[in-house]
Amino acid sequence: MTPEFNLLNRYPVVAAPTGRARNNVPTGMQIIANGYDDLTAFRIAAAYSQVAPPLFVGDAFPDYRDQEVK
Repeated sequence: MTPEFNLLNRYPVVAAPTGRARNNVPTGMQIIANGYDDLTAFRIAAAYSQVAPPLFVGDAFPDYRDQEVK
């Protein structure tokens, strides 16, 4: 709902995955910093990635590496 805000302004935006909803739909958040302050947006995203639960664990994603391509 915010494409115009993200594309037509000078605010840096970083999309960060936050996990999956109960129905397995991927979820995420947008981190928006002040105009031309890209470093702050990236620092916030990096800090979040350090404390966020891991996304690629267990059976969250099927492993197709051993299947033959037809």
